[in-house]
Amino acid sequence: MHDFDVRFPRWYSAFEIAGNLIINTFLFWVATGLIVTAPVAVTGMFAGLSGIIRPVPAETWSRFWRAARGTYGRSAILYLIDLAVVGFLWFDIRLFWGLGSIGAKLVAYFFILIAVFIAMVNLYAWPLLAWYPRPLGKVLRQAVLLTVAHPLEALAGLAVIGSGLWVILTLQQTLAFLLLLIGPAAASYAMGKAAWRVLEKYPLPEEELTFR
Repeated sequence: MHDFDVRFPRWYSAFEIAGNLIINTFLFWVATGLIVTAPVAVTGMFAGLSGIIRPVPAETWSRFWRAARGTYGRSAILYLIDLAVVGFLWFDIRLFWGLGSIGAKLVAYFFILIAVFIAMVNLYAWPLLAWYPRPLGKVLRQAVLLTVAHPLEALAGLAVIGSGLWVILTLQQTLAFLLLLIGPAAASYAMGKAAWRVLEKYPLPEEELTFR
C-alpha cells in the first residue's frame, strides 16, 4: 500500500509558522546571551526557519544549532563587515546631511542608496551562508550578483520588514511585545522567503543541496 499525503487545513500552516517564529526567536535570544555569539544567532535563525521557507524537513532545533556550530567563523566575519559598513555609512550620512548645502545632501543621498544596496546584498548573503556550505567570499560574490540580477525581490523583502517595524513602533504600547516575541525571526522569515523565491530558480549541485 502506498503512503498518501495528509492535507491539513490552511489555518494549520499559520499556526506552524507562528510556532516556528516563536521558537526561533527564543533560540535567537538564548544564542545572543553573549555578545560574541550574536553572529551565529543570525545564521542559526535562518537555518532554523528552513522548514517554513524551503521544501525541507523542519528540524528547527537541530538546524539552528548545526548552523551555529558550522558557520561561526564566517558568520562572525560577515557580522563584523556589516557593523563596519553600517558605522561608516551612518557617520558619512550624518556628516554630509549636517553640512546643509544642496551638494552635501546629494552626497548623503548617494550614501543612503549605498546603504539600501548593502541591505539588499545582506538579504541574500545570510540565507546563502546558513543554507549552503560555501566560502564567505563566494557567498558575498553570489549575493552581489543576485542583488544586481533580482533587485525587486530584495526590495520587496526589505519593504515587508520595514512595514512591520513601522506598524510595531507606531503602536508601541499594543504591539511592542511582538518585537521581543517574534521580531528577529519574523524579519529573518521575510528575508529568507524573498531570497528563496530567487534561489529556487537556480538548481545547485547535489552536494550543496544536502547541507542544511
